[in-house]
Amino acid sequence: MNLQKITKIEHLKEGMENVIILVYVSQAYTFSSKRGERFSRLILNDKSGSINAFLKSPLPPRSGSIIRVRGNVGNYNGNKTFYMTEIMNTYKVEDLPPEAKEHLFPSLTQEEISKVKKDLIDLINRTEDTEIQNLLRAIFFGEGIPEHLSEILKRIWHYPAASKIHHARIGGLLQHSVKAGKLVEKIALEYKDFVIRDIAVAGALIHDIGKILEQKEIPGTGWTEEGELLGHIAMGYELLIEIARYIDIAPDKLTALKHIILSHHGEKEKGSPVVPLTPEALIVHAIEDLESHIDSIIGSAPEEPGRGETPNAFSKRIFYYHLGRDRR
Repeated sequence: MNLQKITKIEHLKEGMENVIILVYVSQAYTFSSKRGERFSRLILNDKSGSINAFLKSPLPPRSGSIIRVRGNVGNYNGNKTFYMTEIMNTYKVEDLPPEAKEHLFPSLTQEEISKVKKDLIDLINRTEDTEIQNLLRAIFFGEGIPEHLSEILKRIWHYPAASKIHHARIGGLLQHSVKAGKLVEKIALEYKDFVIRDIAVAGALIHDIGKILEQKEIPGTGWTEEGELLGHIAMGYELLIEIARYIDIAPDKLTALKHIILSHHGEKEKGSPVVPLTPEALIVHAIEDLESHIDSIIGSAPEEPGRGETPNAFSKRIFYYHLGRDRR
C-alpha cells in the first residue's frame, strides 16, 4: 500500500479536490434530504484526527470499516467536511501492513509487540503448576483446544484494552494484561507464604479476556451487541468455562481464576458481581487498576518537561508532571 498518495485528516483543507484518504469509520447512518434524496453521514478517522463526511448513497460502510476513499473537502454548517466520491478499497485490520496501522490508529510498534510476546512467554514458562500453564498455553497459543475457539482467542494479540481511556491501541489488551502480570508476579513472590503466584499471574493475564467479545477490534468504534448487553466480565467468565472444557484443571484452581475475572473491578458499584475474596484476586484488582491509571496519565503527559498540569479523562483529575525533577 502506497501511503505517499494518502493525505492525513489533519492536513485536509477546504477546497481540496480529488483527495485520497485511508480511514476507519467510527459512525455511519443514513438520512433523507428535503428533496427526498437518501444520503449517508459518517465520521471518518485516522490517527491524526476525525472529520464529518457525506456519501451520496443510502448504503454506507459499516461502523468499524477500514476504507481508502476519494473525495473533496468542503464545509457543512461551519465544519470542515469530506464529500466522498468513490470508495476505492476496503480492508480487514489483520491484512493491513504495519505502516497502514501506524497511519490509522495508535498501535504498538513491532519492537513493543516483540517485547510483550517475550514477557508473556517468560511469565508462562515460569508457571510451575502444569495445569495452569497448559490453560495459559491454550488461551494464548491455541494448544489443546478446537480450532474455532483458537481463532476467537487470537484476537487477544491485537485487540485494544479500551475504546478511549487506557491502552486504546492495537495490541493494547495484551500489553495491559502482560504488564499487570509482571507486576502481580513481583507482589506474589514478596508474599509467597500467603499468595499462590501461578494463580495470581494467570488471573492477571486473563482478567480482561472477555474484551475480545465485548468490543470491536478498532479502538473507538464501540462494542458488539452482546458486549453492550453482557459486558466483558460476564463474557470472560463464560469464555474461561468454555476453554476449561478442553484442559485438565482442578476445580478449585478454576474457581480461583473465575473469581479473579468476576472480581477484578473491585466493587459491585463498578461492575464486579463479587468483591475480591482471595489474596490473589485482591492483588490482581489493585494492580490492573493501577496499571490502567498509569497508562492513562502517561498518555496525557505533555512532551515538555515541567510544563505543568494536564487533564486526565480516566481519573478526572489534574496531574502535575515532572514535579521535582532535577533540571540541571
